[in-house]
Parts: sequence; structure tokens; C-alpha cells
Amino acid sequence: MELDEAARRRLAEALVSRGGPVETPRFLESSIDGVRRCAPAEVLEALRRLERGTDREVAVWIRGLPVDEDLPPTPTRGAICKRAGLSEAVILGIAGRLGDPVAYRHEKDGDLIQNVFPLPEERASPSNSSWEIDLDLHTEVAYIRDAPRWETYDSSPDFLLLFCLRAAPRADALTRVVSADALLARVTAEERRILRLPKFRLRAPYSFTHADGVERVWSDPVPLVHRGGTIAFDLACGTKAIDADAQHALEALREAAHDSAAGHVVALRAGDLLALDNRRAVHGRTAFSASTDGSDRWLQRVYVRRNRGAGAQIRVA
Repeated sequence: MELDEAARRRLAEALVSRGGPVETPRFLESSIDGVRRCAPAEVLEALRRLERGTDREVAVWIRGLPVDEDLPPTPTRGAICKRAGLSEAVILGIAGRLGDPVAYRHEKDGDLIQNVFPLPEERASPSNSSWEIDLDLHTEVAYIRDAPRWETYDSSPDFLLLFCLRAAPRADALTRVVSADALLARVTAEERRILRLPKFRLRAPYSFTHADGVERVWSDPVPLVHRGGTIAFDLACGTKAIDADAQHALEALREAAHDSAAGHVVALRAGDLLALDNRRAVHGRTAFSASTDGSDRWLQRVYVRRNRGAGAQIRVA
């Protein structure tokens, strides 16, 4: 769905005056209120269906959202030169329609709104800051360091929001989304049974460990398919099987994930927001062109947990 100029202007006028630190209840609440009052009804209904999680839809793609007119150059060395402004209000206002935004201390320094852009030192790493390699399909925060008994449903995000502030100059950064249903329909009943058993290890994400040289440890054995057919795995950072049967099932899942007929491909442009159900979908990204000269692709990312009465900001692990 796409906002027309009038809808984009109304939403911008409702949100543009939101100033101050973004990691405060006041900023979050005013942003949620602005989206509630001024976002088109079809956008709010699509978000409601996604949050409910009972429909087949696992993602919402919204085009034409307002972005700051005075957007600075894309950062190149990790320093963000952007005040809290319109884009932050947009992404948090939409996030608040799905639940509570959540941050992780070891991911992007614990930022609630994470800025994602190419970094020269990570150009070929299994990282959201890379650009020379494809990022294989994964769910977000399936496992982190220092927690071999990590319980996915206790702390991993329910939803992922990606908001494009500046598109890749050559429009060659493609995001692929595949539903859990589509993946599991491509493996056998026996393979699905094995994928539900604790026969797999997940590797701690690169982004949680690279800054201080901590070893990227592997989790205790866990299932990849959970209750209700939801999934949690990471083919980008690492997933391995503990026996031959599990290896066969993992290879079948990997083959299904690489089936080009499964899922949808999205080329995000400025003003596009992609909201994903992190339990019922996996996503990945192609390699793309970057020059680290201030003109590169720039996304903002927010993780969301369904409301559990814990407040607007939750920090874990």
C-alpha cells in the first residue's frame, strides 16, 4: 500500500514536531498517537492484522511514508549525524501499533532505533552493515552470545521493522521475505518432525560479538520449528545439525529457503517501511553496490515485542 501526497503531508505534520530523546515514553506515546490519528485506515488495519498473527499475512509493506527533508549524508564510520526527527517518530509510531519496542545491549550499542548502513570494515561480514555478500535467510535474534540456553520465545522480537531513509543508489539491494508456511510446505512430514526436535545449534550473530572480540559461540541444541509452526533459525550467521537425521532435515530446509519460487522480493526505496512477523517469516538481503561516500543505503530498524505490560522500552541480554 502507498500513501498519496495528501496522506503523507498529514502524517508528517502530525509527527514533525516530536523532539527530544527517542528512548523516552513521551516521544514514543506522542509518535503512536500521531500515527493513530493521521495514518490511513488501511495502514492501521494492515498493522492490526499483522499484530494479531492469525491471518496468512506475515509482512506489511508501506510506501510513501514521510522522511526528514534535511536528511544528512549516510554515515560512513558509525557516527550518526541526525537529530531525533521525523523518521524516528514514524518508525516508533508504527512500532507502537504492534507492541513494545525492544533493544538489546549488545546490538548497535543498545539503541532502540538502530541505524543500518554500509561500513567499510564489515563489507564482507555476515552483518547488516555488509554489502559485498548476500545475507542468507534468517529470523532476528534467534540466539545471542553468553546464553547457550537462550529461550527464543522469552526474549527474541516478535516483529521487525525496516524503514528506508535512503535507497541504494543503484537500487540493487533486494530484501527477500519467505513465510514459515511456504518453507515448511517444501519439506516432508518426517523432515518437519525432525526440525521440531532439539537437534540443532545456532551461532551467536556477528553483530553481537565483533566489537569486543568475543567468540561467536554455539547454542545448546534447540528446535528450529516451534509451536504453531513458527520458526527461529539463522542461515546467515550459522545453523548446524547434531546428527545425520538432523543434517538431512537442515539441508532440506536450506534447499527450500533457496527456492526462488518461495516468498517475495522487495526493493526498498526512501519512505518504504517493511514490517515482518519474526516468528512466521524469514528474510534475507542481496549484495549491493556501496561507495561509503555519504550516498549509500540507509535504513532504520526497530524490534518489537507484543505488549506484555513491561513498558515502552525493554532491554534484555
